[in-house]
Amino acid sequence: VMSPSYGGRYAYFGSQGVNVLYLVFGGMVLYPLMCCTNQITAAERNTPGLHRKFFIMGVLDCFGTFLAAIGNVYTPGQYQPLLNQTLIPLTLLFSFLGLGTRFRRLEVTGALLIMLGACCSVLPALWEPHQSSKMRWYSVLLYFSSNIPMALSTVYKEASFGDATIHVYYLTQWVSFWQFLFGFVLMPLQMIPGFGTPHGASLADLQRDFYGGFRCYLQ
Repeated sequence: VMSPSYGGRYAYFGSQGVNVLYLVFGGMVLYPLMCCTNQITAAERNTPGLHRKFFIMGVLDCFGTFLAAIGNVYTPGQYQPLLNQTLIPLTLLFSFLGLGTRFRRLEVTGALLIMLGACCSVLPALWEPHQSSKMRWYSVLLYFSSNIPMALSTVYKEASFGDATIHVYYLTQWVSFWQFLFGFVLMPLQMIPGFGTPHGASLADLQRDFYGGFRCYLQ
């Protein structure tokens, strides 16, 4: 609902705005916990390599939310829940490749059926002439591609914190922080045709659209 209301020009602002909201509301919970309780210990915060892991997760999640926001605008809503489900088979695939996880035949069959259902539902619609104004093939591809970094992030979290105890609010706040900062690194990708607009945008357009998204939010 949110991304179509902002439109293609302001979709990037919407993506970054969600990250800001995570930081604000997460901080409202986290910082009182850190100041007034012992739930998040110094030993937990100083775990070796912890912030490197947070950074990697933030980058992967940033790619996921960026691609989803950019592709959302011209991917019809009725297809989005089905495309979201492809996260399941992708996670199974990366778990098998990265963690060596084995799955039962029924689980693999279910994952393949999800992929097949998504393809059978979405691909024929791309060739229907009346869909051209509200559905674009590159947007659907970007929206689907958002599941790849999301699946990688899920597998990486399992590999990094499978046996560790990290407070969920502490983890979420740092991942959101890196996700927000890295989002500005991805901003120039909108200059590439297909990333948000059919013909790409200039740097001046990106700055103007970001400010325009902020004004839209205030309304």
